[in-house]
Amino acid sequence: MNKIIYSHIYHKRFKPVENVFSYKGFQVLLNIDDLESIKGLKTNRWGLFSIFSRDHAYRKDEENSISTLYRRWVKEKLSKSHIEVEGDIYLQTIPRIMGYSFNPISFWYCYDGPVLNQQLRAVICEVNNTFGESHNYILDLEKTTQKSLPKEFHVSPFFPRTGVYEFNIDKIISIKYLIKGSLDFIATLTPYCEVELNRKNLIISLFKLPFFTFLVVFLIHWQAAKLFFKKVKFFTKPAPLEKEDTHVFSINKK
Repeated sequence: MNKIIYSHIYHKRFKPVENVFSYKGFQVLLNIDDLESIKGLKTNRWGLFSIFSRDHAYRKDEENSISTLYRRWVKEKLSKSHIEVEGDIYLQTIPRIMGYSFNPISFWYCYDGPVLNQQLRAVICEVNNTFGESHNYILDLEKTTQKSLPKEFHVSPFFPRTGVYEFNIDKIISIKYLIKGSLDFIATLTPYCEVELNRKNLIISLFKLPFFTFLVVFLIHWQAAKLFFKKVKFFTKPAPLEKEDTHVFSINKK
């Protein structure tokens, strides 16, 4: 079933000063093959809630089926990690609200067979920063729900582009950030309510969390301002790496 997932979002910085914040949010979880048939969610056209081709994947406008486009992109990404999937692919993301959206992170769940078999094979974590850039962390989950990958994408100006992410993809999603083996930051996404993804429930979400996409951007800048006034070291944005994916073979090449 395609869903709206309400979650508690929690962030904690440990060093050099402690900074903690949490808030409620929601994302849609949808089978990409259903994208163009979900009532209340427009594709490639304006709506109260919508998703455009350029929001994900190749990040450009396409006239082809958005479902076909997204599936092709996922398979291309997984092939770089020597992963093949022929089953369901689900996207967990924040849709556009009144034409606007910013997704700090979206998750692509890739299954061996139907989702009902619960054979999750891989997850692509699609990360965005406020500079208009994106990067993909590709997790091979054949043997475990936990994976470590090097940080290769600049997100916060108050952290360097070094260290390691520890991903744990389970009912509660957690991402730990370690520098030289020491935990500097953790983010968790804890679901507390799931409802069917339809027009009625989308409108209800607007009343429960009004203008949520705008709130996400405001909170990012508000927390950045707090860190600035706490005199946390500021790291100038480095030039982007000439790669858009990090996967297990990224480690082998180092």
